[in-house]
Amino acid sequence: DKELWLLDEHRLHRSSGAAWSDLDVPPIPTKFPGGYRHAVVHAGRLVLGQDRGEWGGALLELDVNAKSWHVESGFDLPVVDLKLDKRGALWVVSGLSHLGMYQGALHRQEGESFTLVASSRAALGKRAESRGGDWNLPSTSFDAVAFDADNHAYLLTSLLGLVRHDDGGWKRLTP
Repeated sequence: DKELWLLDEHRLHRSSGAAWSDLDVPPIPTKFPGGYRHAVVHAGRLVLGQDRGEWGGALLELDVNAKSWHVESGFDLPVVDLKLDKRGALWVVSGLSHLGMYQGALHRQEGESFTLVASSRAALGKRAESRGGDWNLPSTSFDAVAFDADNHAYLLTSLLGLVRHDDGGWKRLTP
């Protein structure tokens, strides 16, 4: 709420109130060229999500104290959203809808690792649906996540519209 972070190729600029500070950082490691569409500051780290459509994505964290990047494994789908919930936990939404293939994954960071909360995968006319985490609905791609005042997760999907998570699993809210 009180800081602004700006990243260029080799420097991180931070504003805290009226004072700016600069930090030299190594170049962003990436297996794909191109920029990062999503960013959030979490636990003193800058987290970047890459969305390259059908060519995949990546999730990276910059530890400003160590001045080093960490590429998170398991994020090969395009990262389409990064959000902090009401308790300050980081959530990562990955998803792809391309040529009849629908994939989505929702992860939550717990400590230093990520837990798969929900995943969905299907290819129309090719194979049966597959699910992971606590996903109990038909397969679809995932597009965004939001949280209400009680910290319930709402997920925007491509084929099912808006769904909500509670103790009984995921429920479709829109036709």
